[in-house]
Amino acid sequence: MMTRLGVAGTHRSTIFNHTILCNHASRSMAVRTQASHAARWLENARLTDVLGMLGPSILQPGDTAIDATCGNGHDTLTLSRCVGGGGRVVGFDISAAALQATRRRLEEELAPEAMPELKLVHAGHETMPEHLGHDSAKLICFNLGYLPGSDKTEATRAGSSLAALSHAFDILQPGGLLSVMCYTGHPGGVEETDAIISCLSELEPASWVVTQLKLLNRPSAPLLCTAWKRVRK
Repeated sequence: MMTRLGVAGTHRSTIFNHTILCNHASRSMAVRTQASHAARWLENARLTDVLGMLGPSILQPGDTAIDATCGNGHDTLTLSRCVGGGGRVVGFDISAAALQATRRRLEEELAPEAMPELKLVHAGHETMPEHLGHDSAKLICFNLGYLPGSDKTEATRAGSSLAALSHAFDILQPGGLLSVMCYTGHPGGVEETDAIISCLSELEPASWVVTQLKLLNRPSAPLLCTAWKRVRK
């Protein structure tokens, strides 16, 4: 009996040690993977990739998300992947070509079962309440400026963007994220960026966590502003 217990104890110890080693190896692999992703991002230094990193930490399958400026659909695709087939994504753009490109991108990249309920609205982002009703969203993203490859004069403007932000503050759920990518290299871009920063800077710290991310040694690069809506206790 003593011998059997000793053998059994040794066996359990071996399994236990093996489990520890496996868990340690898994954690080490996860850390290395995260470090690799971070290194690749830092090397490329593209702020437009940040939404892809933040989205999965904010959105859950089945959530609702809003792309206030669809453009070519890159952000819409990111949001759609996060909320999945049971979620909902609403996209806005003043360009019919942009909405067509967005729908085409999602249809090419997503399997039918992974496609969220998709509503693409041919209107400016300042009209959000008219098309959402009483719905709320867990993440709302803005990629301001103009559609790449199109007329730079057909760009977002400070007035309409501020109106859209004001609506977004109310539509966003507690615990949700507002992401605003700003550009300064087109006519009106500097004024719009300054207005966005001023608006976000005035948000009450007790209700919002506001950040700005900018590449200091690339003055013409876009800058990213985020506002996380605190969950009231």
